[in-house]
Amino acid sequence: MSAYSKSKTISITVILSAIGGVASVPIGYAGRILSTVPILSLFLSQTLSGFHVFWLVLAAILLKKPGTGMAVGVLKGLVELSLSSHLGLLTLLISLIEGFFVDVVLLILGGNSAFYAYLAGGLSSASNVIVLRVFLLTTLPIIFVVVMYVVSFVSGLVFGGYLSSQSIRVLSVKVRGSG
Repeated sequence: MSAYSKSKTISITVILSAIGGVASVPIGYAGRILSTVPILSLFLSQTLSGFHVFWLVLAAILLKKPGTGMAVGVLKGLVELSLSSHLGLLTLLISLIEGFFVDVVLLILGGNSAFYAYLAGGLSSASNVIVLRVFLLTTLPIIFVVVMYVVSFVSGLVFGGYLSSQSIRVLSVKVRGSG
């Protein structure tokens, strides 16, 4: 790997992690505001969860290197933690696991199509529900957890997978057209 390639990889990883971490803090607090709506409180907050994984999926698609999702996840989690995320230390674990799912789908399964980006976004986003269930929502009835998982999966599919794959498509057209 050339020095240029290493610098490019590090730069993209750090920049997307930082932007993702900074963007995720207000998104997390917006989710908390949505959770004040009676009856739908647990589900509405999960509608925004796909925005948290957009940056992880985008970086993994751009760089196509093993561990990109987890690296961006950890760095993004550290940024969120330093900016007082509403989940505290749990933010770091959630971001790491979200990155793990991005890596599993895009790199281990060898997905190179929009379908795999959507799947990575959905599974990555929904993984936060499992972490929340284990650490915070231990007494929540399973039906609520399942509905939260589905809502989060759809959010990740749309905001994490679809949005990142469309961003790549737009960026590649702009780059090709500018040369």
